[in-house]
Amino acid sequence: MVENLFKNSDPACDVPEVPKVDFDFVEDCNITALPGPIYGCPLPEILPEPEIPCPVFNAITTTIDVGVSGDGPGCIPQTQPGITFTVTRSAKDPCTYDIDLEVVVPLPPPPCETSIQGGDLRVNVAYDDCISSGGSLTISKETIPAVSCDVPDICEFMIDGEIDIAIPRPPCPVVTIDNFEVTTKLVDDSGLCDPCVSIFTCDGPRILPGDCDTPERCEFGLDLELCIPIPKQPCPKITVRTFKVGSKFNDDPVNCPIDSIFRVVPDPVLGNCNTPDRCNFLIDLEILVPIPRQQCRHKYKS
Repeated sequence: MVENLFKNSDPACDVPEVPKVDFDFVEDCNITALPGPIYGCPLPEILPEPEIPCPVFNAITTTIDVGVSGDGPGCIPQTQPGITFTVTRSAKDPCTYDIDLEVVVPLPPPPCETSIQGGDLRVNVAYDDCISSGGSLTISKETIPAVSCDVPDICEFMIDGEIDIAIPRPPCPVVTIDNFEVTTKLVDDSGLCDPCVSIFTCDGPRILPGDCDTPERCEFGLDLELCIPIPKQPCPKITVRTFKVGSKFNDDPVNCPIDSIFRVVPDPVLGNCNTPDRCNFLIDLEILVPIPRQQCRHKYKS
């Protein structure tokens, strides 16, 4: 069996099988030695190099055009850079060359000279139950072309906007009645009665903490004690203005009426804002006592 020449190859390489050749047909591997060097040959004759003149280059035209790309005065109409290089051999002297060079370098337009103008800006502030926070901004741009390529265009920006700012509505303070009493007391100028004193106190403010979305609230506690002074009413004064006692016979009620009079007439004394009225009374009393008439008795003698 013929041995594979690439038997030790990596199987992953998929090398085809090649039979190994046996060179046993070579019987003599002796190689004859080379002859020695020859020292007797004459040197060859080397001819001198011809004299070649250097070529002459003449710059006929050289143009380098650098400017801003555009259509205005002083601008370069094209937008892409370009170069033209021409070498022309002279018909009179083959070693003379004429060179024409033209370079065009268009530059991008300079940036706009920015001008920002403030337009109509409105700020609306109201309570958060009326509006919501927000707003809008609008920016309008207007480009003013430059008069030449040496100056930039003018870019004007106009900013208009409206801003709504909602603020929380402050709550009303909380007022609580901690104590409320109403009493009355009689007073006079004698100094024997205790004074009638009213008390009104306010405890606070007591702060009710809020949070990031709720404002603080103020609480007040009220104590009110009312004392209503009532002046003492003086005793009424009764004056007997008329007092008469008489008598009449009671047998003639038409011509001699028997009428007794008892009359009470109020006689008030008006006071003022600090003094009560005095209720005085005048009494008229007339008493008429009826007396029966004695009947006359006659004796007749016969």
